[in-house]
Amino acid sequence: MKSQICILVLGFALCAATGACAQQAPECRVAESAADQRIGNAGCLIAVDGRTLLIAHNVSGKLGFPGGTSRDKEPAQCTAHRETWEETGLDLEVGDFLKRLSTGFLLYACSTGHGELSPDEVPHLPIWSRTEVSGMLWRDLDSVEAAEWRFPDQVEEVRGLDDHE
Repeated sequence: MKSQICILVLGFALCAATGACAQQAPECRVAESAADQRIGNAGCLIAVDGRTLLIAHNVSGKLGFPGGTSRDKEPAQCTAHRETWEETGLDLEVGDFLKRLSTGFLLYACSTGHGELSPDEVPHLPIWSRTEVSGMLWRDLDSVEAAEWRFPDQVEEVRGLDDHE
């Protein structure tokens, strides 16, 4: 735990010294056919060939979808887009609303729209995300155990969602 806290402190110091954390998120990309008016904390389910791209949270090491906290009246789809970019560096198109999880987290189907992602390759983790995210990995959601998930009670809620492709 001490080493993880040291990594966070050093990461914040590096960001402050170099400006590496001052990255500007790209403009929100939402599929025209999927636009909605929801507002709230949100994230992306990125599924390719039955596997889902998950992030490992830096402090806990627990798995989850990329996503996070909404900014002042920001549409949920733009929250999903911005937070996913901040945590993964991926500029994805936000598609259909999939589910509101028990925590209130809004989950959207997201993709590149160009077929550029493959479960055989893990995307490069950008430097600005390393204070929050320790890594990314592709997993079949049905194989994730509750003990691995950031919010263990959600595991049953997310099973099978990667079949939406």
